[in-house]
Amino acid sequence: MIATGSLSLVLPFPPSVNTYWRHPSSGLNKGRHLISAKGRQYRCAVIASVLEQNNNRKPKTLTTAVSLSLTLFPPTDHRRDLDNFVKAKQDSLTYAGIWQDDAQVKRLTVEWGAKIAGGSALAIITPYLLNHVEKNTKKRQRKKANALSNMDKWIDGILSKEFILK
Repeated sequence: MIATGSLSLVLPFPPSVNTYWRHPSSGLNKGRHLISAKGRQYRCAVIASVLEQNNNRKPKTLTTAVSLSLTLFPPTDHRRDLDNFVKAKQDSLTYAGIWQDDAQVKRLTVEWGAKIAGGSALAIITPYLLNHVEKNTKKRQRKKANALSNMDKWIDGILSKEFILK
């Protein structure tokens, strides 16, 4: 079951971070980190997939904190490091306009799914609700601090009157 206010996307299987980036050792781009041709192709495939699942319209860009749940369905049984596939997915979703910046992802869960021919990935994006709870908690803490401060002033006032009366 997918929560209300969530966005669920079926996307192509991402390239490993090892092939997503390239690091030229000579020429004008020496020492820079560039997205490889394979990485650029993947970004385009993600954009096409997002548009296809949104009736050929660009989705509204999210501007608040989000939780991202990724299930990766590999094309083969070959051994892979799970964390090598996250950055390409997040960068591609940024490039596709899902959110402004992947720094908005405040909670991330990643898991392997079953092997699927050609590979695939399921991305479920939901509002980061803890952000709202934290704001409310901070607001309550400020109110409590103000109430305590007011109580201290009230007690100080009473004590000073008692001393004046004596």
